[in-house]
Amino acid sequence: MKHLPPDAPPASSPDTTAAPARGPRARMRKALLTTAMEMMARGITPSIAELAEAAGVSRATAYRYFATQGELISAIVGESLGPMLEWQSDASTAAERVDALFCATYPRLEAYEVPLRAAIQVSLQQIAHQRAGVPATERPFVRGYRVQRLRSAAQPLRDQLDEAQFDRVVQALSLLYGTEVFLVLKDIWRLELDEILDVVRWTAGAILQRAEREKPVTAPSATSQLTVDPAPRRARKTVPVRKAAGIGVAAKKVEKLAKEAAKVATRSAAATHEADTASSMAQSDKIARRKTPASVDNATSGTAGRALSAEPRAARPPTQTSRRKPGR
Repeated sequence: MKHLPPDAPPASSPDTTAAPARGPRARMRKALLTTAMEMMARGITPSIAELAEAAGVSRATAYRYFATQGELISAIVGESLGPMLEWQSDASTAAERVDALFCATYPRLEAYEVPLRAAIQVSLQQIAHQRAGVPATERPFVRGYRVQRLRSAAQPLRDQLDEAQFDRVVQALSLLYGTEVFLVLKDIWRLELDEILDVVRWTAGAILQRAEREKPVTAPSATSQLTVDPAPRRARKTVPVRKAAGIGVAAKKVEKLAKEAAKVATRSAAATHEADTASSMAQSDKIARRKTPASVDNATSGTAGRALSAEPRAARPPTQTSRRKPGR
């Protein structure tokens, strides 16, 4: 015989997902939900058996309305956020619609904080069991109401963005919308409701402003390149022109440096030539000064000699010679 856990529903339990609209079943379901929320307010997340005992009904009766604890938590969340599941807005811009959604949702998150905390606890516990390989004994608690609500609020951006960009906007907004965000700002930052609203509304506005400046990432046609979108053409032309300008400036600088170097080389060569010329002239002058006195003396002595030899012998004064007498 197969043993069921204490909180397992009877084998013949009917489908309990649909809530009755009116009548005795509706009143019993409402009484069970009220009892469950009172227990959660005291810090108890009840099983179906505990709920039946607290409500004063049989387990079979309780199981006819909620087959599993997950269904009970899901029903409590639906009761807490019921009006938000039907939220609609007639605003024309995404910013107005998202702001209205946040202002309508966060006061209810504060009013139903206790059951919503229990819902998160059950969801995390089911995920932990699933990852650990523990066989599931009940239908998992399904969450995800925020996705539909945020897509509806951001709908005006559908015509401005492609599918991937629109999904990214909704994903970014989901980081600001929900019980988890409310609890983080309240438990960690100790913020009050008005302060929480101020933070999430400001951040959502920044996300939507950034999204409104984006354009769909599509390949532009040839016609749009020629007539509609001149900005990309200017951007494409600007880069080569700047490069050419940079190359031209560099070439001019090189040419100027080359000219200056040529001038310096010319001046240096001229100075060297002048120095060599001056040195040669000085050497020549020195040699000339050495030769000039001897030449002049030789020329003078030669002229005087020729003049003396040209004089008549008679004019020469007699010279006295000593003659030795013969015989001495």
